[in-house]
Amino acid sequence: MLTLRYRLRPQDEALTLRAVARERVGMSAAQLRALGGRGLLDGCAAYLNQTGRAGALLELPLPREISRVEPVAGEVRVLWEDEALLAVFKPAGIESHPHRGGPSILNHALFYARQNEPSVCLHPAHRLDAGTEGILLLARHGCIHAMLMRAMCEGGFHKEYVGVVRGRPDAPSGTIRLPIAHDPARGPARFIDPSGQAAWTDYETLCAGEKASTLRFVLRTGRTHQIRVHAAAMGHPLLGDALYGGGAGGYRLCASRLTFPHPLTGATVDLQARPSWTPSEV
Repeated sequence: MLTLRYRLRPQDEALTLRAVARERVGMSAAQLRALGGRGLLDGCAAYLNQTGRAGALLELPLPREISRVEPVAGEVRVLWEDEALLAVFKPAGIESHPHRGGPSILNHALFYARQNEPSVCLHPAHRLDAGTEGILLLARHGCIHAMLMRAMCEGGFHKEYVGVVRGRPDAPSGTIRLPIAHDPARGPARFIDPSGQAAWTDYETLCAGEKASTLRFVLRTGRTHQIRVHAAAMGHPLLGDALYGGGAGGYRLCASRLTFPHPLTGATVDLQARPSWTPSEV
């Protein structure tokens, strides 16, 4: 069973252990109820309505979850894993989550994880479009997922992508800061709109050609289709991205790097993956 461990700080001494578990660790009320009001403090049984001193170690065993996702056997390329997290390489052409009837990479990853942990549940920390390949990070418990989401909202995640665009950008590097909104007339499509959500993408040209160029994108925000919309907005849509004017055939976009603080230890985790294609193929 996965156990959350948290070292109390001076500012935590005024809080009950229950409040620490909710406000600092990120456990939900339902998860705390499943613990029966108890945990461990410096290895001894403790009630969650008591307080603790700074420096004490609070340990909270995570309650078992029930998953609505069906594990499905399939190929899974594991990039990195530990007791709390699993990172896999999602190929292009498969959904991140169960969505349109067929199995997703989440179904396959859950089947893999349950070979060693029969009761584990997986929670994706983010989503990659079906046509996008690369790093997909999964939490092994809902509480771990909540901690990841908090770190993401606080700007603790660094995301890089590599993609192929049509043509050659005039500036070899730059910043695109254009708000993005949903276009209800075009299904899943997004578009640039002043009333949309703020969106910020940095880019750098890695390999330039007259017909196509390979760029590195750094996401400063995480809007749906952000790179695809911003690439199109600067006049260089992803090559093969039919939804945004890049032509037919399928686009090339890879989530190539993900850096974030580990939710349990605080240590920096730096995940990297190479795309299935190389700039020389463009």
